[in-house]
Amino acid sequence: MDTNTRHWLAGLMEGEGSFLKGPPSKSNSCAMAIEMVDEEVISRVAKIWNKKYSPRRRHNPKWNSTFRCMMRGNPAKVAMLELRPLMSVKRKMQIDEAVASCTAIAIRKLDRRLLENLIQRADGGESLRSLTKETGVNWKSITKYRRRFEEEASTMS
Repeated sequence: MDTNTRHWLAGLMEGEGSFLKGPPSKSNSCAMAIEMVDEEVISRVAKIWNKKYSPRRRHNPKWNSTFRCMMRGNPAKVAMLELRPLMSVKRKMQIDEAVASCTAIAIRKLDRRLLENLIQRADGGESLRSLTKETGVNWKSITKYRRRFEEEASTMS
């Protein structure tokens, strides 16, 4: 995202956006969302986020329709951290709270090099808890992939 787009999005999210913790049933699903009447603006946000947007049902026929775009999980976490330096103190606190609730990264999106690095660090004596806290990779994932990599190494020998 270029600087102008980042600043435009930060200004929009400052006034109209939401930075959300995941619900108790899916606590690892932090999100950022925006909802407004201006479809053109929501369409631009959807393009930036590479997401779709949807119209929202009106509760009163006299009201204008609104449009909503939402991003969840690790992509939302990354985007929030990218926008954080440009936000107000209040919004920074909301982002920090949302990001803290979104600790683990989905296994399907983990980079093998990252996992190998984490396994090497864990084998070197660092605790799984500290690695999870630092990187957001769940300690169960590190353990699971350690076993998988060991099995791969043993079948190659």
